[in-house]
Amino acid sequence: MKQSAFILTTLISFSLWASNSDIDAFAQKFAKAKTQGDTATLEALYYTQGLSESEIQKMKDYFAMSLKYSHSGPIKCVTIEELDKDAKESYAKPKIFNGEKTEVNLQPLGMIKLTYESGGASMSPYAIVDGKPWLVGLKVTKLNWNGTAEDRYYIGASTPGDTDIPIKIECTYKASGEIIHESTEVIVKKHGFATTSINAHELISVVMTTKEADVQVEGSIRKDLDNQGKQDQLAEQAFTSVKPFTYQGKKH
Repeated sequence: MKQSAFILTTLISFSLWASNSDIDAFAQKFAKAKTQGDTATLEALYYTQGLSESEIQKMKDYFAMSLKYSHSGPIKCVTIEELDKDAKESYAKPKIFNGEKTEVNLQPLGMIKLTYESGGASMSPYAIVDGKPWLVGLKVTKLNWNGTAEDRYYIGASTPGDTDIPIKIECTYKASGEIIHESTEVIVKKHGFATTSINAHELISVVMTTKEADVQVEGSIRKDLDNQGKQDQLAEQAFTSVKPFTYQGKKH
């Protein structure tokens, strides 16, 4: 039994392993294809196993769009970056919007960062399958939803204080008919602001808490209005470690 477990663990570890030189070569190939507008090479770099023809076509459309509106000028450097805790949690959660559930077809291990001489940068997630690097693809599932489209909500907190404050944001909302419970943690930097966003056709409730004593944080919830850059402030209230921010939404 122990031997079988060891063999299984070894196989799993090997499937997630690739040498740094393999990953670097893969990243350089990706950068060259982006620079040259080589859509065929880009398509070949994405992991498409388990994706439908329509999902693969959406990826191809994305390639064309990303190349059309990509950063101008040459690439200054290509680097590999690790995913932080928040990014890993974000990729692990399916995104529901406009009657579709979108999720990654591989859990990313890191990011390929392309930094341009113009000063801009782009990030693309990659994963390892059987010792080989791949760019992560997206799987899209149609939901049985014929109701209203989602609105975008921004949930955040700010502090005038001189210390960084960890905040836990817990939301319950509806998106394309699905009830979603979501929890995330953000760090409000001193004299700063931190925010997260969700797409929902009904925001049911929001709770923001901090374990830091003797601090006061200002929480807020804003809603986009008709995608015109204007926002409606739904709630704004101060909260502390003993008095959390609470919001009960209204049904549309």
